[in-house]
Amino acid sequence: MSQAPYDVYARQLFLKKYGIPMFIPEPYNNLSREYCDKGASIGDVGIIAADGSFSFVFNICAAAGDPINCNGVPDKFK
Repeated sequence: MSQAPYDVYARQLFLKKYGIPMFIPEPYNNLSREYCDKGASIGDVGIIAADGSFSFVFNICAAAGDPINCNGVPDKFK
């Protein structure tokens, strides 16, 4: 039984702990302008939904007061 190329790619990324591909990479409309202007970045923390979309929560590489983290960061975040 042959596998689709995207299934092979997703499995190999996951097994190597290189992440998972996003099936819906476009940002949601409810994100801050700063996030939409910059797009996905190293340090982004979020949730991968069942439909494959990425729901951004905050960025660990940006300061707590950075506009990109306007929805807040965890307590004691540095």
